[in-house]
Amino acid sequence: TKNSLGNRDLKPEKATEHEMGVDMILNNRFQLELSYIDKKTEDLLFQLPLPAVTGYAIQWANAGVQSGTTYEATLQAQIMSRPQFSWQMTFVADHSDSKIDKWERSCFFSTLRNICEGASLADMWGQSFLTSLDQLPEATRSQYQVNDEGYVVAVGAGNTYRDGVSKNLWGTNVDVAGVPTPWGLPILERDEAGFVRTQKIGSSLADVNFGWLNNFQYRGIAIHTHVRGQVGGDIYNGTRQRMYQHERHKDLDQTGKADELKKTTSYYQSIYNKNDNTIAFVEDGSFMKLQELSLQYHFSQNEMAKIGLGRVLPNLTLGLIGRNLVTLTNYTGFDPDVGSPLQRYDSFTYPNTRTLTAQFEVVF
Repeated sequence: TKNSLGNRDLKPEKATEHEMGVDMILNNRFQLELSYIDKKTEDLLFQLPLPAVTGYAIQWANAGVQSGTTYEATLQAQIMSRPQFSWQMTFVADHSDSKIDKWERSCFFSTLRNICEGASLADMWGQSFLTSLDQLPEATRSQYQVNDEGYVVAVGAGNTYRDGVSKNLWGTNVDVAGVPTPWGLPILERDEAGFVRTQKIGSSLADVNFGWLNNFQYRGIAIHTHVRGQVGGDIYNGTRQRMYQHERHKDLDQTGKADELKKTTSYYQSIYNKNDNTIAFVEDGSFMKLQELSLQYHFSQNEMAKIGLGRVLPNLTLGLIGRNLVTLTNYTGFDPDVGSPLQRYDSFTYPNTRTLTAQFEVVF
């Protein structure tokens, strides 16, 4: 199978960048740096879909203009400086935006993206389910209810969404204005022409990315901590979507549920939605992670001499370094730290490993 058609006429991307900043120092202990970066890329290199008749799926081409802005703040502080103890701290935070300014080709969807003028490469596009009765024609609203998971479902006259087991309604149709409608299944939002609506369902870009570093020194003891994370931004949990398809996700386990709230596999298959992008699998990507924690002890020459090793090991440092130790998040996947800033797509991504490293350093 031919995948990519090369193009000898490709031009290199041209990027122009403007940066402004403010740097302030207070009492020789605190330094605050504020930066604004504006970047514009012309002749953007992009993979474009090709007609099947060409025998190729995609082609690299110069296709448009993209711009982005970044705001960044860095605070460095000497919290304490004593002969026996010192503490230095650095805190960094930033926010970025991205947009396609010019696109003189046909718009198209690529994975989660809407490649079109005015869109952002970080936006997620897909389908949504009805979540409010106000989204329905007033004449038929009495035939529907919002279920315990927040989805509008058809229930029919005289029924509620809790009657699936007691009235044996799962797998049946109810009459809604003369139209047979599956009972109890979520309903996709449609446009005025009756087609399933494709719309923006999320954004990979965080409201704020942050990093917090601390260095402590007490006599021969040195401690380093690195905390990082983000506030806001979405993750598309494609792994969870596929597990719905194969009926392997824990959400499908109905053990312990009251009969009135139990769902069938057909209910979760409708949410799976034939693997089309849906808002059901867009999750909050906020997290805070203890990225690194290290502890070191440096033995002085006097200490080594006391145990008779002063000449053999004049400078000895022992340490222990842990990375990716703790993650705090509401994300239901293995690790929220997935994908890229412009496309946080979790598709069976192997989670970041936790590592512990012992350090033994000798200086002669």
